[in-house]
Amino acid sequence: MPGTVLLLAASPLGRGRLVDAASVLPVLAAVPPSVLSGADTANVVELADPLEPQAVLTRLRAAAAAPGPLTVYVAGELRLDRRQRLPHLALARTTPATVRYTAL
Repeated sequence: MPGTVLLLAASPLGRGRLVDAASVLPVLAAVPPSVLSGADTANVVELADPLEPQAVLTRLRAAAAAPGPLTVYVAGELRLDRRQRLPHLALARTTPATVRYTAL
């Protein structure tokens, strides 16, 4: 049964960017899908600097619904929201003031 691999690299654009998370995707994409997933074959989906949390959730739900093993690799920046101090994965449009609304 084929597996699914979701490669998610996300970090804010502009001056606030602490790391270039998308730079890890070419390295991970060079690894054979069977090694990433632990299955004989796998579908690989890359998300590089997505803009909207809903787009990430849609892809994640679709990957989770696929039969076989699911492997999710996440690279990026964690930011704490100002109100509850909870960690969120910062996406391309995330700023310190909008973490709760634009991050995942």
